[in-house]
Amino acid sequence: MIKNYVLFILISFTFKGTFGQELFTKKSAQDFEKSFKASPEALLIDLRSPKEYSMAHIKKSINADFMMNEFEEYFTRRFNKKNTLFLYSQSEEDAVNAAQYLSEIGYRGITVLAGGFEKWVTGSRPYVSNDPNFSATKIFPLDIYFRKIRENKYVLVSYYTEECSSCKNMSQSLYNIDNQRDDLSVVRIDIDYNQTLKRRYDIQNTPTFILYRDGKQVWRDSGFQSSEQLISRLK
Repeated sequence: MIKNYVLFILISFTFKGTFGQELFTKKSAQDFEKSFKASPEALLIDLRSPKEYSMAHIKKSINADFMMNEFEEYFTRRFNKKNTLFLYSQSEEDAVNAAQYLSEIGYRGITVLAGGFEKWVTGSRPYVSNDPNFSATKIFPLDIYFRKIRENKYVLVSYYTEECSSCKNMSQSLYNIDNQRDDLSVVRIDIDYNQTLKRRYDIQNTPTFILYRDGKQVWRDSGFQSSEQLISRLK
């Protein structure tokens, strides 16, 4: 399925079509929650993968993976176009793309969660989780990521998973390097809980390292790295 996204104009957080017809609105977490509670017939749709949904989601939300094959057929069969929809995904950008697409195929009365689920949980909003290891502290919103990579001359981002043995073997080395170099900051990101970053930076293997200098990527590699190998990149 090819998803063709309509062009849109943002006016006071309201997205409108060519003739001024409202396509969807975007609301902060507080206003999003308040509006949904005030709309008893509305549907709250989680657009992430079933795996992400299982880890944690907003109470009363229904999972409908926007990236599934034949999404349009599935969605239109399950949800009437007259339904009022409240949409969220891991990041705001993903939900906006979905809202644009759903508006294009005839849905109206759509509200998007500004900041996405990542800002919802890091902002201490309520959620439901089936994962005993889930914690809001494991979520790395995009805006925080972009700020982090500019906080020091060098920033080394280490993408890992808990199951990765090489990642565990390197954890002490990364800790030591982080403490030995004043001009270096080490950021560790669990990709199981940060699918937006995983997709954005195409993280296929762990560990994967991305080194930034003055906010710009200067090196990237995957697999085990010794302390000497990592330090040699700081030039």
